[in-house]
Amino acid sequence: MEINKYNTYTNSSTGTQKESTGMSQKKEDFEKIIIPKAQAYLAETAQREVPENGLFTKVYAAFEVPDSNNNGLLYIIPHPKNNKTERIFLIGVHHKNSDRLFSNEILTGTKKEIINFIKDSKNQKEITDTVYKLSKQSDSFYN
Repeated sequence: MEINKYNTYTNSSTGTQKESTGMSQKKEDFEKIIIPKAQAYLAETAQREVPENGLFTKVYAAFEVPDSNNNGLLYIIPHPKNNKTERIFLIGVHHKNSDRLFSNEILTGTKKEIINFIKDSKNQKEITDTVYKLSKQSDSFYN
């Protein structure tokens, strides 16, 4: 899924959806609307598409990072060593003209723990701050 300037584009195994409000993206909007919308979408998608046990395909929410040439990702993957029950929630940022991903692992846990973390509005600042930090790393690398 990509959330971009209030447009929601879903790209998952369940289908495609598009929603638009036609408003422009600003830093404040990013923090108050885009990140919470990405969190809600990822939690909802994970509830449907991430099994309690076993392997699954990465689920994610993608969006543009304001005042940069970067795209951000909130995503969940199976744990590479304990994929029976463990999942990993990560935040990544990449330059729009590159596949190089700057990422941070935020939480390892069960499906329920990860979804609860993502849904908790108290974690929004940590998520937003991590996106900005990774975006600065990407900008430094490419500038």
